[in-house]
Amino acid sequence: DRTPALIMPPAKSIQTPGRTGAGAARNLGAKQATGDFLLFTDADVIAPPEWVEKTLRVIQTQNVRCGGGGYCGPVKDTFIQWFAHEELVWRRKHFHGHVDTLVSNNLFCERQLFLSIGGFPETYRTASSEDMEFSWLISRNEPLWWESNNGVFHNFTPTLKDYVNQQKRFAIDAVPMLLSQKKMLTGNTHHPRTFYFEILLTGLIFVWLIASIWIPNIIIYTLIPIGIIPLLNSGLLTAMKPHDTLFLKNTMHLIYLRNLTIIFGAGIGLYRLIAQREK
Repeated sequence: DRTPALIMPPAKSIQTPGRTGAGAARNLGAKQATGDFLLFTDADVIAPPEWVEKTLRVIQTQNVRCGGGGYCGPVKDTFIQWFAHEELVWRRKHFHGHVDTLVSNNLFCERQLFLSIGGFPETYRTASSEDMEFSWLISRNEPLWWESNNGVFHNFTPTLKDYVNQQKRFAIDAVPMLLSQKKMLTGNTHHPRTFYFEILLTGLIFVWLIASIWIPNIIIYTLIPIGIIPLLNSGLLTAMKPHDTLFLKNTMHLIYLRNLTIIFGAGIGLYRLIAQREK
C-alpha cells in the first residue's frame, strides 16, 4: 500500500524478520525506540491530532507510567462497524481511572518499565490477547490509568464473516490466558464480569434448546435468560437505533451470534489446551 514511501523523518520503518506476530513486532520497535515513553496504536487505527498531547497530559497529571484508552468511533459508517464500536463502548461504560488491563490500539508505557517486563508476549501469532496479558502483569505492581476521553478511531472488520472470525480467534486465545491468570475473571478489566455472565446465559439457552428436542417442556426455562440478555445490552440497543431500522432485529441477532461464537471459540481453545498438555 506504499506505506514505506509515505514515511518521513523522524518516523522510520522497521522490517520484521518475517511474520512474527503483533507482540514480537511491537517489541522490536520498542527496543529500537529512544524516547522515554512508548505510544502504541494499530494499523487499522486513526489517531486524532491531539492524541499524543492528551497522552502526555495524562502521564503528567495522573503520575502514571503506563496507561491508555479505547475508541472514539468507527472509521466507516456501516452497520457492522457501528455495532463493533458501540458494543465495546457499552461493555466499557464504567471503565475509567485506575484499571487492571489495557488495549494495544491505544496504549502508552514508560520504555524502561516496558523493557523490564519483557514487553508483549510473543506466543500470539496474530493480534489477540497479548495486550491484556501484558497490562495485567504490569498492573500487579504498577497503577494503570484508562483515559476514556482520549480515544482513537478504529477501522473495524468490514464484514460479518470477518467480525465472527475475529471473535472466535479472541475466544480461542483467551482460554489459556484466563486459566493461567484466573484472577482476571474478577479483576477490573475491559471484559466486565457481566459479559462473562451473558456468555454463560447464552450457553444455557443453547443447551436448553437442544434438550427441548427430547424434553419439550424444558423450553419454557429459556424465556428468563432470553429476556435478561437484552437487558444486559440495553445501552448497546439504544445506541444502535440510528443504525438498525428493523426494530433492532439485526443487532439482537448479532448479539446472540457473537455470544455463540465466543462459546464455540472457547471450546476450541479448551480442546487445544488439553491436547497440548497430553502431548
